[in-house]
Formats: sequence, C-alpha cells, structure tokens
Amino acid sequence: MSAEITDLTELAYEGGMPLTTTLTVGTPGRPYADVLEPGTEPVAGEEIRVTILGSGDPFVKKSQASASVLIEVGNQEQDLFFFDIGSGALANYNGLRLPVTATTKVFLSHLHADHVGDMATLVWSLAKAGRRDPVEVWGPAGQTRSWAPGPTPSISRPRTPGTCSP
Repeated sequence: MSAEITDLTELAYEGGMPLTTTLTVGTPGRPYADVLEPGTEPVAGEEIRVTILGSGDPFVKKSQASASVLIEVGNQEQDLFFFDIGSGALANYNGLRLPVTATTKVFLSHLHADHVGDMATLVWSLAKAGRRDPVEVWGPAGQTRSWAPGPTPSISRPRTPGTCSP
C-alpha cells in the first residue's frame, strides 16, 4: 500500500465541500431560521429533520465525528432514529439538547468501528439516564439476537428488530 499524498489526500483526511448548502428541502409551510438553535424548534407533524452527527472516518476529530445520521420524526411519538452511531456522534447529539432517553431505534449499516463506535455508550448508559424501555437495533446478522453487556456484543438479524436493554 502506498503512503503517497495526492490531491485527494486533503479530501480524505479533512473532509471536502458540503454535499449541499440548502438548509430546507421542499416548500416549507412555515419560515425557518438560518441557524438551528438547539431546543428551540420542535419538529412539526408531517415533518422530519435530518441532522448529520458525524461524517468522518474512524479517527475522530474535535470538529468531525464518525458516521451517524439522526432522523427526528414529527409523528405523535416524536421518534428519534440513529442511522449508524460512530464515535463522537453522541457528543454531537448531546449538543442538540435532545434527551438520549427519547431514542427509539438504531439502524446499523455494517459493523465497522466508524459506524458503531458509540453504540456501547448509548446502550449501557440508558439506565443511568433514566430509560427503562428497550431500544430497537436493526442491522447485519450477528451470532445472537440482542446486544447486551459482555465480551461479544452482537446485533439483530436483518429485518428482525432486536432490543437493547440497559
């Protein structure tokens, strides 16, 4: 493997141009601020909010966590879904001032460290935060159907929700 630095090196290590600078997609039925002030703008019915909590590689930086997307749903349950939860994602989530106990589902694309790094922190600290209900975890097949404290965590089988109990 070559350690050669090319014109793509900065993109690979420091991020690149944003995919979009469009703050709102579609035709909103109400005005939105240019900058979201955490805790001040609830998601209304029939809306979703997509927040990139991390988009980096396994080597977390102060300014960039590993892969994670948060989906807030404006349904009656006010669902909060994580799509991957890489290292540093929960610190960024915490900055949004949303209760970690409100998490309802975690979807894992694959089991690489940069996509599951904060999973143990989420699962094993929920009881401390006051959550008593399980969180559904969806992802690639594992050896068992649940993720529980122990030497070999595993994930639920595809299309079958598993549960995480604190």
